[in-house]
Amino acid sequence: MAELDRVDEFYFSALFDHEEQLFPISDEMYAEELQLQEALYSAATISLYNKFKRVKKEPGESSGTFCSICTNNKLANEMFATGNCSHFFCVNCVTKYVTRKIVQENVSVIKCPDIACKAIIKPKFWREIVPKQVLDQLENNALFSGSMKLYCPYKDCSAMLVYDGSENVIDSECPNCRRLYCAQ
Repeated sequence: MAELDRVDEFYFSALFDHEEQLFPISDEMYAEELQLQEALYSAATISLYNKFKRVKKEPGESSGTFCSICTNNKLANEMFATGNCSHFFCVNCVTKYVTRKIVQENVSVIKCPDIACKAIIKPKFWREIVPKQVLDQLENNALFSGSMKLYCPYKDCSAMLVYDGSENVIDSECPNCRRLYCAQ
């Protein structure tokens, strides 16, 4: 209840901000002031909330940690520590995140999933939770990083092809779907 009183007190402070008079400002100005205060209060609340990842529990209730990706409470053994920052996410969400980065975006350097965080998650932290075929793709990407990678332009194929630069290629046949395409 004390939290609600503090929120009400915060919102009503917009009324008394101008020379201690009640309603000295127009409705439009009051609405703008209220929106600004709500935004500031939300930002302050979110930043305070992010400092404490543990969720308060009632006596007898199991302890858990909040995953800000799926917004679920998880047990400590279901959580993933990023290693280079203080963020925690559930293993399932991090697995999906890292897999998407490697498979869909061809990224080998994985950043923390928190939007505001610039920390890099070292591979030693996520290698054990990512499927083997994703790790294989990561190794293939690294193997061909010095070469020019091309992808089959057909939506139902998109196989990766490697151009080593040894000859001038104008058109090529995809070894996967066997269709011809322009390689310039």
